[in-house]
Amino acid sequence: MTCKTLGVGLVSAWLCSAVSGALAQGAPVDQYKQMGSIAAVAETCYGSKQIPERLNPLVKQAVKANPALEPTMKALVAAYNDAYHYAIGARRIWNGTQQSYSQQPVNCANAEDVDLLKRMEHVVLSNMK
Repeated sequence: MTCKTLGVGLVSAWLCSAVSGALAQGAPVDQYKQMGSIAAVAETCYGSKQIPERLNPLVKQAVKANPALEPTMKALVAAYNDAYHYAIGARRIWNGTQQSYSQQPVNCANAEDVDLLKRMEHVVLSNMK
């Protein structure tokens, strides 16, 4: 799978051109779906659980600091979980720009695919503060 066939919009453009930047632009629900799908495929391919391990405490902290965020965070976590559960088997990454999952699944045996996935995971983790 190449950056072109993965089709994950802005994130792949940033990663493929080695330009650092924020997580995928767009609606928060798309960002959470993208995070969920990246987390699932990273776990499937190389056993990483870094995204959920970092995201869960951040969500809890946000709701604790501002209880009014709870309904919004529940909806975002539901979107994350839906994408995670789909991607764990399909190995496809959510593309918010196209409102669909990547056309090609990530091939865990392909070094290029795994390298791109690791870079995507790094971008997600770098933007969680």
